[in-house]
Amino acid sequence: MGEETERLRRALVHALEDRVQAARRRIEIQAEDVGPREDPVQEGGEGEGEREAVGDGQGLFARVRQMASDLRGGGVVTGKMMREARALRERDENVPSCSRFSRCCIICYHPNPRQRAVFVRCGHIVCYPCAVDYASKSSSGGKCVYCRSTSGFVKIFETECAEGEEADAVIYEKREKRPIPVPPEDSIRKEDDLSPVPVPRAPPSPYRLLIALSFLLAAVAVFIALFMFSD
Repeated sequence: MGEETERLRRALVHALEDRVQAARRRIEIQAEDVGPREDPVQEGGEGEGEREAVGDGQGLFARVRQMASDLRGGGVVTGKMMREARALRERDENVPSCSRFSRCCIICYHPNPRQRAVFVRCGHIVCYPCAVDYASKSSSGGKCVYCRSTSGFVKIFETECAEGEEADAVIYEKREKRPIPVPPEDSIRKEDDLSPVPVPRAPPSPYRLLIALSFLLAAVAVFIALFMFSD
């Protein structure tokens, strides 16, 4: 763990140095093209380009921190995420979804959760409240609730569609507006033209012929035996 932290720190330092040097080069090029600046430096000795470089460095630091968090197993669960998960859980319990397709959560077994989440590394899908609750209670970083593999989770953005009676009404309306195709008269066959179609009979298989022959030979043998014993 110490080697990984040191490697991330070095990468962050090199990236910040590159950003600062690039910002200084841009400032020098602008100064050569425009000439002397009217408001070069404000209080504290920091120009606009240096403030921009610092801002870029802070954004880069946030991205590197997020990348390190993802490598350890997912982002930190915030209070906003917990409030959203709690609201979704209450809504699912009070107003059940009328979805026709089964989207059962493998943890809480809710049949149709409104918001689901997928774990990036293993691909297991659970409802969003279960993912947030488990990540907030886990102390070893983000892990899949199902297979326990180290992975972060993201939301699944699913579009809501009309379901139930509304969907049936839309389908019926489209069917009523659609004209019924009528076949041409030449292709319509009359009752007089309908002749019975002969069904070809399949030839008997050799197995059936062998069975019939064995029964015939057995009958002949019985008949001969009865004739001989009767004398």
